[in-house]
Amino acid sequence: MNEEQNSLEIKKLTEEMVALCTKNTTEEVVKQVLPTFEKLESEMKARITADLEMKWGKTPVEKTIDYSYGELAQAALFKMGKFGGIKKDVLDRVMSKASDFVVNTGTLGGFLVPDQQPSTALLKPNLMWPEIVAPRAFVLPVGTPPDAKIKLPARGQTATGAMDHLSFFNRAEGGAGQQTDTTISMIELEPSERFAYVVLTDDLMANADILGAYLNMEFGEEKIFQNDYMYFKGSGASEPKGIYNSPDRIEVTRDTASCIKYADIVNMRSSMIPMSLSRASWVASVSIRKEIENMLDTGNKLVYGSGDISKGYPETLTGLPIIWSEHAAALGSKTDLSLIDFSYYVIKPGTGPAIMTSNDLFMLSRKTAIAMWWKADGKSWLNLPILLRDNVTKVSPFVILGTA
Repeated sequence: MNEEQNSLEIKKLTEEMVALCTKNTTEEVVKQVLPTFEKLESEMKARITADLEMKWGKTPVEKTIDYSYGELAQAALFKMGKFGGIKKDVLDRVMSKASDFVVNTGTLGGFLVPDQQPSTALLKPNLMWPEIVAPRAFVLPVGTPPDAKIKLPARGQTATGAMDHLSFFNRAEGGAGQQTDTTISMIELEPSERFAYVVLTDDLMANADILGAYLNMEFGEEKIFQNDYMYFKGSGASEPKGIYNSPDRIEVTRDTASCIKYADIVNMRSSMIPMSLSRASWVASVSIRKEIENMLDTGNKLVYGSGDISKGYPETLTGLPIIWSEHAAALGSKTDLSLIDFSYYVIKPGTGPAIMTSNDLFMLSRKTAIAMWWKADGKSWLNLPILLRDNVTKVSPFVILGTA
């Protein structure tokens, strides 16, 4: 495809997107515009690649996006004729590269957040807590349509929690084989929505650098917090079924009230799936740090390892990594310490994250509402703790320290 044909294709796809945005509500736009957007992005990348190959004889490592959340929000409002405080050079730079992200829907302007953002200090959130569950879980592709319900096959379990196995029989030469049966269970995931909005003054909207830092801090950090909150504590009712409420968890009775002792650690490790110990991590409340760092085993040796932050080595407890989390309960309460193999937790992401802007409700106060939302679901692969073939021992990928 030559440059002229490529330009015509991009123009055609852009017009299709504008038509979709004009006729539908924001949520409908997000669902319908994705296939066209993906094709448009592909054409844009093809054009950029062709230009670089012609001029420099090489292809790009990634598509460069040199604008912030704040500038993108300003551009969305400007396109609706509701904001005139954007500088011309900023507008030209954003529109030349970000117009394919902007969705204009009458009184509301919205846009999908691009996968890549500029590498500037202003757009790096000052995170108190890193994301815990999603980087370690089994995350499904978004798929098309992104918010559709999905069913996945899982290993069958009996009412006691025993895994369903194939049965094999001895067969004499020439004899007939015996039929064996197995069951396959299904797990169902359907992304549900998390939504929040903030109201900002037009003075703040006029300062893209400050706005970008603010949005990244507020929305970026809170999205990480909310996702982990749901994946740990979600009830399963119109939200993910969190690990702490998962039906396959094992709760280990605490040895001594308001304390954590080495006996608790041994009992928790004994309840973990043996093969999962190579992947499992401790999730602990900061309130138990003193207990953990001073803990001794039966040989009077420390079981805590300080790691080496400079080399990327994590802190450990009995050789397994410790993740400090504010989602864990305070010392002495259930879930102040957990041992988790996150690979048994399944996440189905949906649409988003997406941002919408509107100043209609707050026009007289010269304020603008900026909303962010996304969809996701999550739950365990298992329905019950696993009963091993000795018909006595139960193990789980999610082991929680309970109360005394």
